[in-house]
Amino acid sequence: LPRAASTALTVAMLVNMFLLWRVRTKPWPQMLAVVSVAGEELPGFSAFDFPSIGQFASKFWADGQYAFALALWLSCGLWPYLKLALAMLCLHAPHSILPRRRRRMLLEGTNFGAKWTRVHVDLVALLLLMCTLHISVGGGGGGA
Repeated sequence: LPRAASTALTVAMLVNMFLLWRVRTKPWPQMLAVVSVAGEELPGFSAFDFPSIGQFASKFWADGQYAFALALWLSCGLWPYLKLALAMLCLHAPHSILPRRRRRMLLEGTNFGAKWTRVHVDLVALLLLMCTLHISVGGGGGGA
């Protein structure tokens, strides 16, 4: 890869890392949703007012679900940064430190890991629904 292209790629990856960090530290935008069930309007809630990945992991850790908290933190919190850092290492490491064969194995491993950690997007979406969205309708008297 030419020097200018590798520098541009590195800058793009660093910007991507910064944006990943920035999005995870900024509060979500507020969008109020109005939901009505069976003609009865539910109290307003913010559709984007959910805990962060770190808060989810801390909640599961505090609840004693250590394996789930660790998997969530590794796949959603650490992996995106580690993947970009490994790509930059493969791009800039001299051949004396990282031979071509080992570089190829590292890139294939991160590619495989990136495909399987794609599941974390679905996992976080399910967590948002299961853990934070509590809707109750009516005064508790059942009747249909």
